[in-house]
Amino acid sequence: MEIQSLLNPLCCDRKERHSSPSPTPTSMPRSFAPYAPASKRQKVPKDAPIFTKGSKFKGKINYPPHEAGDDEELAAQHHRFQIYPLGEIGKYCRHIPYNSEKKDFMAKTGRESFEVFQYTYKVPGDDREYTVLWDYNIGLVRITPFFKCCKYSKTTPAKVLNLNEGLRDISYSITGGALAAQGYWMPFKAAKAVAATFCYNIRHAFTPVFGKDFLFMCTPPSDPNFAKFKIDPEIILECTAESNRWRLESEERRTPARQRSVTVGTLKSHFACAPWAIKSVRQGKSKPVDVESGYGTDTDQSDKYMCSPQVSPMSRAWTSINRSGSP
Repeated sequence: MEIQSLLNPLCCDRKERHSSPSPTPTSMPRSFAPYAPASKRQKVPKDAPIFTKGSKFKGKINYPPHEAGDDEELAAQHHRFQIYPLGEIGKYCRHIPYNSEKKDFMAKTGRESFEVFQYTYKVPGDDREYTVLWDYNIGLVRITPFFKCCKYSKTTPAKVLNLNEGLRDISYSITGGALAAQGYWMPFKAAKAVAATFCYNIRHAFTPVFGKDFLFMCTPPSDPNFAKFKIDPEIILECTAESNRWRLESEERRTPARQRSVTVGTLKSHFACAPWAIKSVRQGKSKPVDVESGYGTDTDQSDKYMCSPQVSPMSRAWTSINRSGSP
């Protein structure tokens, strides 16, 4: 043992501690999950179409969709325009209520909603998706996307109405309610004729709504009448007569309900009863009293005793039929 360690043991012990090699730390294996940035949630446009399979149809399908079927050439064109749902448009219908402050649509058509088929398409070279809607009951077609995808201005549909006399009276500009239904709507034959004047380059995208004969109706760009938007006046007259027929039929279906509401309103104003009095009369369905039998009188069935809250049937004086002989 060294003399220095004997004289100063604490110091030597401290040096030995510092000089001793420190243990090598063991590395514990850790598994790091690769960082995956959360994918941004895509915003769904408010006017995006809603496809609900199995939705129930309302009314008669007078204007069904026209699928490509066995026509391979047309099917290829539908693929080119990315039509969706391809081959199954007829399986998806949609109910769109009419909630606009303008009541002219209901007044002119007698309808409170659109019962539509719908599909989407894309023009090659354009990433935007367009939606075609038409009412399968009465044939109204929303033509706004036809002009949009061809890059016409917003004032073009109004220009079309001005160019064709009588067309404005049977067309509808929807400005409120569901965004999907907003825009210009035209009767089926008029919409088909107008679209044929300027949709030649995208005509295959509209065969699901207008049918295969639409391909041969379209005016080519080389024709001087291309994009003039003029249609045969006879078509407008035919659509006007058809629109009137749809309106009358809708009014006839609504008449019974309207008559019932008028009858109830007349009864309330006639009796001028408190609400609870009317309710009590409805709940207590008493047998009608036969006036001619002698057990009832016109006074017993008067409005006063039926509805007045001041006079109760229990408080009326009762007169015996078998009077006593005493004076």
